[in-house]
Amino acid sequence: MTTRRALLTAMTLAVGAASACTTSASPQPTTGPSTAAEIVPTAPTHPEHDNAYEGTGDAPTAAPPPQALLTVQAYVRAWARPDLDATNWLAGVTPYVTPAYRQLLTTVEPANIPAHTVTGPPVVVSSTTAVVVADVPTDTATVRVTCTHTGGRWLVATMQPREAAGE
Repeated sequence: MTTRRALLTAMTLAVGAASACTTSASPQPTTGPSTAAEIVPTAPTHPEHDNAYEGTGDAPTAAPPPQALLTVQAYVRAWARPDLDATNWLAGVTPYVTPAYRQLLTTVEPANIPAHTVTGPPVVVSSTTAVVVADVPTDTATVRVTCTHTGGRWLVATMQPREAAGE
């Protein structure tokens, strides 16, 4: 396991651990865009982020595919459900994640997730033909989601608090 992947894994686990110390208000329904037309990149892409996820190689900078942004949005909506039991929560996020990330998510206790709703569209940080990195605002924090083109589908490979992403 490379240092970068180990760091991403540790930061992802920190989301669940840090949220254990947070109290939250009663759950609120998620809101936000539901179609690709409503999800508009509002930040320029940055070529220096082209290798934000290990394994992207020299993928060229590209406009983010609408399907990648829809996957990012759907994943964060499914993740921000602390009202669910672990089994139903995992079933809700599984369609949007890579198998390796799903395995990591089996350790999450949904009640410790601080967010209840998505409060805006994904903001693209970087985009290549293989990876899209986007920040998604929630009612408690902004999360950074890395979505990879895997097996012909766009799937979430990691998510972490924006501050942990170095911003």
